[in-house]
Amino acid sequence: MYDIVDAKREHFPAIKALFIKELSKGDIPAWSSEEDDYPICMLPEDEGHSLLMLDEDGNAVAYAAYHGEFEEVEELSWRCKGKPVYFHRLLVDRNQRGKGLARRMLEALVAKSKQLGYECYRFVVYPENKNAIAVYEKLGLNCLGEVKSPWEEYGDGGIVLLYEILI
Repeated sequence: MYDIVDAKREHFPAIKALFIKELSKGDIPAWSSEEDDYPICMLPEDEGHSLLMLDEDGNAVAYAAYHGEFEEVEELSWRCKGKPVYFHRLLVDRNQRGKGLARRMLEALVAKSKQLGYECYRFVVYPENKNAIAVYEKLGLNCLGEVKSPWEEYGDGGIVLLYEILI
């Protein structure tokens, strides 16, 4: 059985280990397994705004963050006029994939978001991140379209896909 908990500072070593293990494969565009790079550098900002899935032995098997503000993308072509929450950094241990853990994490994020009064959730994904897109499509999430990336200056390819779902 897997437990989903609010990620706390004491979980950071396990979360870092999950990120380093998964990102060392280099298959997620714009993500790095280096301590000072994205997404590991975001853990302090995610404290109090993230969920962690643990296996029966207490190992981190999935992680995701949520924030009520995401300045870089707030002015993009969103449809929901209600109070949005932005989901970030969803990652599932590759040895645990295919077990519905991404769905459970999204369900937990939605439940937490409802509890906090949000009306829709949003996230962006790079078109090169085929694994994430496949998961989102399998979960029935529809892409609103593509827009110019707010991080183009960092060499990210210049395009991101927008996803937005009413809660």
